[in-house]
Amino acid sequence: MRDSVVIPVPRRPVGCLIPWVTKGPGWGLFLSVLLTLWPAGLEATLSPAETASEAPRPQALEGGEDEQGIADGISDAEEHGRIQVAVGAQVIIDDPGVMRVSVADPEVADVHVVEGREILITGVSHGRTSLNVWYRDDEEVRSYIVEVTDETRLAEILEALEVLSLDRVIEARAVGRRIVIDGRIQTLAQLERYTRLVENWPELVDLVRVETRVLEEIAALVQEALVAAGIETVEVRVVGGTVFLEGSVADEEELKLVEAITRAIHDSVDPSRLRPP
Repeated sequence: MRDSVVIPVPRRPVGCLIPWVTKGPGWGLFLSVLLTLWPAGLEATLSPAETASEAPRPQALEGGEDEQGIADGISDAEEHGRIQVAVGAQVIIDDPGVMRVSVADPEVADVHVVEGREILITGVSHGRTSLNVWYRDDEEVRSYIVEVTDETRLAEILEALEVLSLDRVIEARAVGRRIVIDGRIQTLAQLERYTRLVENWPELVDLVRVETRVLEEIAALVQEALVAAGIETVEVRVVGGTVFLEGSVADEEELKLVEAITRAIHDSVDPSRLRPP
């Protein structure tokens, strides 16, 4: 178990003190003034903007489609912040006055209150969940998003990128429950190694882009191989980010030969535009 990390959370401001006035000749006047000014005074005292200015809170969560649908109460968590912890590690939040807590997915994070002043969060498994916190001295409920990262899994992919000499053109990062790879393939040799990577890690979110010149090189190789095999009715073209086969074949046997040639060069060639016999 790693060393715990303590995150201080500022105490919330107490409510305003209401003057105590004994009954007397001015009691009716005081009561009418108090009822008139009370809503504005209460709103000013408990203003969220004023509270937030007292001390920094956990890092604000940026909204996005990947944050939606995690658990109920997620919009509150967007206001109060995000807590990150690795699998098997612990985070201690110093927050006096906490009464109880509730976590949406205990299989992702285990959460306990310690002596009414600390919240102990243990990363259980890779993922994301929401945490609600109740306090003794008021009815406020604070919500947070807890992100548990699997550093071992990410480290394995980073190591694979280094072994394949792709670490300078592709980066990997954990986003919620998934690991995203992003970058740009610049040579045919890099493309071959990148293809092996995604075959071994099919669960990766793949945002890697292949430069047009690499696709054009694949198209030229396929076209040359088809002509060498005597197939001159098929044209290989690059459209957008895809290599397409266009044209027609004489029969099923020639179609199988075309497919075999393209697979031998690279699996990314798309034969959907090829007219069947």
